[in-house]
Amino acid sequence: MTKAERIYQDTKTMCRRHIQNWGYNLETDGGFNGMSHDTCVYTRTMNEMIKLLESDKKAIAIDEKLNISTPEKLKERKLTLIMLEKTMKNEYIS
Repeated sequence: MTKAERIYQDTKTMCRRHIQNWGYNLETDGGFNGMSHDTCVYTRTMNEMIKLLESDKKAIAIDEKLNISTPEKLKERKLTLIMLEKTMKNEYIS
């Protein structure tokens, strides 16, 4: 597992647990101030994480189109990715 994959998966897990415990409101809630790591996230790492995010978005769209998952699970996965994306934007300094 690469550094980008590890940071991405750990942050995604943090977001999913937050949504399961506290819920998520699209209008008022944002993301975390930072991701789950101890060091600075460089452009190369962030670009890899963006690719992973886009891949997850495509997987959700396919699951939704084929009715593979329940609506509740799909909603949780979508909210997790929304929160993850906001967290990535909060962390990244261009």
